[in-house]
Amino acid sequence: MPRRVTKTKTFAGCWTCRRRKVKCDSRRPLCRRCGDSCEGYAVALHWIGGEDERPCEVKRKAMLIYDPRLPVHADLEEVDRMLDELEAIVNLVGEGAVGAFSAFAYDCVLGDGRRNDSPRILEESLDDMQLELVGGQVMCLPSELSVHVEPAMTELMHNYIHVVADLLQPTHHSQNPYRSLYVPKAMDAAAALLLVGVSGTPSHVGTALLHALLAVSAFHMHRHCPSESRYNQGRLHRLKAIESLQLSITEGNIDFHTTMSAMLSMVSIDLMEGSMSDFWIHLDGCEKLLSVVKQNRSPGTDQLLTICSFMGTLSRSTDPYLPPKPWKGDPVTIEGLLAKSPFFPDNHSLEFTYGITATLASYMDLTICLSQHLCYYTTNYIPIPDSLERAISTTHNALTSWSITDEPLSSVPPDDTETLSLLRCHILAFHAALVIHFYTLTNWDPAVRTGADYNHICVTNLLAAETLKSSVSTRSGWNAMAPIVWPGFIAACEAAVDQRPLWRTWWVNVQRYCIGSISILWDVVQEVWDSDGYDGMPGPRWMAVLRRSGRRVMSGG
Repeated sequence: MPRRVTKTKTFAGCWTCRRRKVKCDSRRPLCRRCGDSCEGYAVALHWIGGEDERPCEVKRKAMLIYDPRLPVHADLEEVDRMLDELEAIVNLVGEGAVGAFSAFAYDCVLGDGRRNDSPRILEESLDDMQLELVGGQVMCLPSELSVHVEPAMTELMHNYIHVVADLLQPTHHSQNPYRSLYVPKAMDAAAALLLVGVSGTPSHVGTALLHALLAVSAFHMHRHCPSESRYNQGRLHRLKAIESLQLSITEGNIDFHTTMSAMLSMVSIDLMEGSMSDFWIHLDGCEKLLSVVKQNRSPGTDQLLTICSFMGTLSRSTDPYLPPKPWKGDPVTIEGLLAKSPFFPDNHSLEFTYGITATLASYMDLTICLSQHLCYYTTNYIPIPDSLERAISTTHNALTSWSITDEPLSSVPPDDTETLSLLRCHILAFHAALVIHFYTLTNWDPAVRTGADYNHICVTNLLAAETLKSSVSTRSGWNAMAPIVWPGFIAACEAAVDQRPLWRTWWVNVQRYCIGSISILWDVVQEVWDSDGYDGMPGPRWMAVLRRSGRRVMSGG
C-alpha cells in the first residue's frame, strides 16, 4: 500500500494567496503571483464579538481585514532605543503600574486641585480634530488616526506654551519668540514621536529642542511648587536634550536654525533651574553658528540672530573674567563706534523680547568692548591712548544725552497704551542701569560711581512696571510676565544704603515669578550689600563678589 503523503500548511504567505489557497512565493513587499493586488503580510487583528464566537471564525474574519493606514513595518532598532529610554525613565522616576503596558505610577492633579486617579485617554473623534500650534499654524490630523499622548509630556508642553513663554519676556506680544519660533519646531518633533502616521522619524535636533522646552517647563513647575518628581523630569529632559543635540552633529544635513533654537533653549534651562553652570558654553556654540545662520536665512532668522547676539551681550556684561584687548585706534565718532554693533536700529524685536531698544543694546555692547580695551592698559600699566579716551568720552556723551522720545517703539501699536507704558518703564530702567554700568566699568568719575540719580530712576521705573502689571493683568488678560532683571542687578549692587529698602521691596516681589536666575542674582546683591571695603575700589561691586566665589551669572533668556 503506497505511503500517504501528509501536506503541511504554511502561514508565511500573503493574505491574498491565503484566501485563494494557493502557494505564495513570499516576496516582499508584494508577491509575484498577486502583483499589485497583493494585500501584504501585516498581522491582521480581529476582536471577538461575543463569547459564542469560535476562534476559527475569528481567523477567517481576520483574513479579510485590510487597512492601508495601519503600520506594516517595525524598526527593531527603534524599538530597542525606546525600551532603553523607558528603562532609564523608570530607574529615575520610579516604577508603578497603570493599565496593561504602563511602567509609571500615575499622578495627575487637575486644574482645580482635585486628583485624577485614572490616566487620561484621548477619546475625541479625530475626524474634526486639529492641533493648533502658534502664530496661526494648524496641524490637521488624518481621520481615524490612533493617537497616544503621554500625559506628563502634554502637561509640560501646555505649561510651556501658556505660562512659560509669556513669563520669559517682559511684555505681551504676538511675536513672542518662545512661542512663535521654538514651539512649532518642537511640535514637529513631538508629532513624529507621538502621532502615528503624521510624520517620520524626528530629527535629533528637533528632538533636542522638544526636550529642552520640556525641561524648562519642568524646572519652572518645580520652582513654583517644589516636587522631586518635577525636578527629576527636568533633569531627564535636559539629559535627553543634550544627548539629542550631540547626535544632531553627526547628521549630514544640519538644520542650523533649529540647532540655534535648541542651544538658546538650553540657556533657558540653566537660567530657569538657577544652576548657572553652563549657559556660556551654549552661547559660545551659538556664536559659532551665527555666520552660518546668516547665510541660510529663513522666516524668523533676523529675530533669532538678534536674540542670540543680545543673550551673548547679557552674558558678557556680567562676566568677571572678560579678557583684556588692545585698542586698535578705531574711529571715535559715535557712528563709527557703533558700526560693528550686531543690533540694527530698524530691528525692534528687542523691545518686546527684553524691554530694551536696539540703540541701547548697541551702547551696552560698546561699553563692554571699551572696558576690555581700558583693562588692557590699566592692568599692564601702559598709558591709555588718547583715541581710546576720546572714544570713552564720546560714548559717555551719547549715552547720557539719549532720550526715549528718540525711540519710535514701533513694535507696539500706538493705541495699545498699556503695553507702551510698560515697555517705557523697562526701557528707562535699562538706560539708567546702563549709565551706571558705564560708570563702574570705565571708572569714569569716582565721585558719581553710584549714579544716585540714575539709581533712583531705575528702581522707580521697575517698581512702576510691577504695579502696572498688577493693575492691568486682570482687565487685559495678561499672563505673568517677568522682567529682565539685568537693570535691577547692576543698579542695586551700586545702591547707597538709603536706596536699598526700595530695592529690597522690588527684589522680594519679583521672586514670585519662580525663575532660578532671579533668586541667584538677588543672593549676589545681598552679598554685595553685606560686604565691606569695596567703596573706592575700581570696577563694579558685583565683579569682586563673583571673582571671590568663582561664579558667573546672567539675566534673561
